[in-house]
Amino acid sequence: MRRAVTEHAPDFLVISAHGSFNGKAAGLVIGSQVCLGLGLEPASAPPVVLLSACHVAPRGAGAVTVTDLLLREGALAVLGTQVPVDVRRNAALMARFFANVAAELQGPGRHATLLDLWHHVQRSNAVTDVFTGSRSLLDWARSVSPSGVSVLEDFMMNRSVGRLRGPHVYQDTEQVLGEIADDMGMGTKVSNWFRRPGYTPESLFYLFAGQPDRIRLTHAGGPALSRLSERSIPSSNDLK
Repeated sequence: MRRAVTEHAPDFLVISAHGSFNGKAAGLVIGSQVCLGLGLEPASAPPVVLLSACHVAPRGAGAVTVTDLLLREGALAVLGTQVPVDVRRNAALMARFFANVAAELQGPGRHATLLDLWHHVQRSNAVTDVFTGSRSLLDWARSVSPSGVSVLEDFMMNRSVGRLRGPHVYQDTEQVLGEIADDMGMGTKVSNWFRRPGYTPESLFYLFAGQPDRIRLTHAGGPALSRLSERSIPSSNDLK
């Protein structure tokens, strides 16, 4: 892996592995070993490292983490998880993240920095967390709404536009889905599914450490990422 990183100099490095957290240290399980560092050279370390692994970035316990050590090895931003996560939901979230990165590279302007884009993906993924909470919710998501499309499509393309507030995204998601359910005569049933068996707000437990707010995406044909120097931090006027 180190040879490949040095040879290809990727802008993004995705590592899918098991995570290990013993209360004092959190690392990646590679073979039979728990690795806290990957031995990347600072000169060749990818700007962005995405760790698709469980609890590699716990906070609050003073643990040594592979997330923080990758920053020491030269990465500018490292995405990690604070809790065990479902591999299928993680894969869907990563796919949505890269789909949004690709869209931004083709038509820049929606998101000023990589952190802005991540926050958009994180907020808009709340509905996926809700629907994957139970088989009943997932089946309902695929059913046809009064608009003639699936409940999921109706939510994403019509009902939720401009209505999801960052600090209250799960509350707002339930509110909008509840309105669709009411129109289908299923309001009480769907509301009960939100509580029993319920769902896990998994998207909240991802942590983008480092400086993702200082990485801006550039247009297609140029470098995928642009590093911002200490002297070129954009002001609020620059980002209007």
